[in-house]
Amino acid sequence: MLDNDADLSMIVAEYHTIVAFSGIKWIHLNFGDQGLQRFFKRLYRTLLPGGRLILEPQPWSSYRLKRRMTVKTRSVFD
Repeated sequence: MLDNDADLSMIVAEYHTIVAFSGIKWIHLNFGDQGLQRFFKRLYRTLLPGGRLILEPQPWSSYRLKRRMTVKTRSVFD
């Protein structure tokens, strides 16, 4: 995970397709909304023009099942 948005300027587009299965929830739980936004910005910059992102969204119910696995989210759900 990049530490800040300034690091995004170093990203070079190099992929035609990016697949993200079951990872979005973990990024969100560990890095919050800002980390998730940074992840999507990185994906956008990494994809070549016309590239495709294949994303598996996670239902809210799966967040509740894993809420105690990260320190940052314990107080959010309790």
